Amino acid sequence: MSRNQADFRSLIKYLNAKKILDFLKEFGTETTGNIVEDFYSGNIIQYQKTINSADITGYIKLEKQRLISSIVSIDSQSPNDGVIILRRFYKKSKELCKIAKVSELELIGIAVINREVELFLQRNGFISGEMLIPDELGNDGKATCYSKIIKV
Repeated sequence: MSRNQADFRSLIKYLNAKKILDFLKEFGTETTGNIVEDFYSGNIIQYQKTINSADITGYIKLEKQRLISSIVSIDSQSPNDGVIILRRFYKKSKELCKIAKVSELELIGIAVINREVELFLQRNGFISGEMLIPDELGNDGKATCYSKIIKV
């Protein structure tokens, strides 16, 4: 490989890392330390974001060719925010898959308590089941979740 090819590959890698960093910032993650390296290493990346009047928390995690993208909490006074946020979250998660060049997206909703959101998830092919809550989220117990794996 020539020096120019190596420089070009380094530039592409840098630009891709910059896109990932910018996207993670937009997603609502803390961008301290080397968040891009943490993301590519498969570490859980927690996020917190406010959309409309709703506070959303969750995490994203890269596992080989799959992005795991979850919502742990949607705290809102409006019952309509849940479905709106889910749609936006799905769209943003797909965008991140394309930037990270992964072929699968696993969407997860943890401990769903809003009946409208629960019905939305069921109508859209999400499957209910138990999952272990990651230690990084401060809870090592189990919770009911809805999940769906999508090819992107």
